[in-house]
Order: sequence, then C-alpha cells, then structure tokens
Amino acid sequence: MIGTVTEIGDDYIKVDDTVMMKNPDDGIEFTVYANHTRIKRYIVSGFLKVGQTVLIEHGGIYSDEPTIVRTATSLYEAYITDNGEAIIPE
Repeated sequence: MIGTVTEIGDDYIKVDDTVMMKNPDDGIEFTVYANHTRIKRYIVSGFLKVGQTVLIEHGGIYSDEPTIVRTATSLYEAYITDNGEAIIPE
C-alpha cells in the first residue's frame, strides 16, 4: 500500500492512498495499527510526519474490515514520480 500519512496516533497511523488513484474519488483512507515493533518504532521515533508519502508492506486486509490494516510489517518513505511510479530511496 502506498499513500500519504494523514494522522499519527499512539498505536496507529492513517494513510490515504488517493495519491495513487487516477480518479481521486477512488482513494481510501486506511487505519494502520502498530502491531509490529518496526511500525511502532517509526511512530515513537518521530520518523513519520503528516503529509509524508509511505509504502507499507502488510499481510493483507480482512474483508470484514476493508479500511483497517492489522498486519503491517514494514514501512518505507516513498516518492511518487510525475508518471505515477512509487520510488523508495536506497
């Protein structure tokens, strides 16, 4: 999942994927819980900022909770190019 951080809480972040949609109305705001130590560390350290574009790796989204991610395992800062590609800096 790639999107823009819209909110940062103690144990979650909200990420809006509108930046990746051709039609902005197709965008969704996801709640990503910090169930994994790596995600929690990014929240506590202050690495994350509202407005930042991120790529989040996760184990899937449950159909009964389609906007909630409970299985995030990694988070990377990302950039979106003019042609819509997501780039993760090395």
